Amino acid sequence: TGKDVLTPSQAVVASPPMVKLAAGGSQQFRVIRAQPAGAAEEAYRLVVDELPAPDKPQKGLQFVLRYSVPLFLNQTENPETVLQWRAQSTPDGKVLLTAANTGTAHAQLSNIAVENGKSRRSLAGGLVGYVLPGKTWQYSLNTSAAALRQGKLSVTVNGRIIQPEVQFAAR
Repeated sequence: TGKDVLTPSQAVVASPPMVKLAAGGSQQFRVIRAQPAGAAEEAYRLVVDELPAPDKPQKGLQFVLRYSVPLFLNQTENPETVLQWRAQSTPDGKVLLTAANTGTAHAQLSNIAVENGKSRRSLAGGLVGYVLPGKTWQYSLNTSAAALRQGKLSVTVNGRIIQPEVQFAAR
């Protein structure tokens, strides 16, 4: 359904597992694989919670922050990411863009635009998601199929700008 499903795992552990930091302080820690590496890329989310100090109650609002950091483990330095792109018109006149990852490594997708000659129109700025190996990603673009066909799609994949070939599907 396009939602992340997070399952607790003991396959990787943080060392130290808990840290008390003073205001403005910093701490390094290691993420350690607890098992031998598998053949396929492994994807995790490292969840870090900032907890309030139990010994210093404060008046007013207290914010507790949660950071969710992606973690990918591979046997090779730069594993191959292979994406197949497809676009399909939707009944509301938009385009549903699909990327299927047939490679062996994740793809981080950001900054989707359509370029036509010297003009560039942003369709989605910043991070728009990840596509894990063997998975499919979809995103609704606020543009028409005709506008997309007339230009070239531009996407940043793992930090590199590409202009993928997009297959257009009939509705």
